[in-house]
Amino acid sequence: MKRYWLFCGVAYYPVGGMWDFAGDFDSCEEAVEHLRKRQRPSGPASPEWFQVFDTVTKRVSVQGGDSCDGSTSSLDKRLTEVEHE
Repeated sequence: MKRYWLFCGVAYYPVGGMWDFAGDFDSCEEAVEHLRKRQRPSGPASPEWFQVFDTVTKRVSVQGGDSCDGSTSSLDKRLTEVEHE
């Protein structure tokens, strides 16, 4: 498996753990680009949250989307921020 793992889903239907796994990538940027391609203007299949896990550092490299406590930014805003980091 590649270094960066993408997990994503919709807020109302998180499956949990590896069931939310959306792919493995060589870079964090590739994972975010893959997520951006999955975005749709509307519809149940469009991810509302994401996390990119770095298997080397064992940390979440970047995350975004809606959360119950409002602690993370909206998915679209966070994807834009990631592109500029």
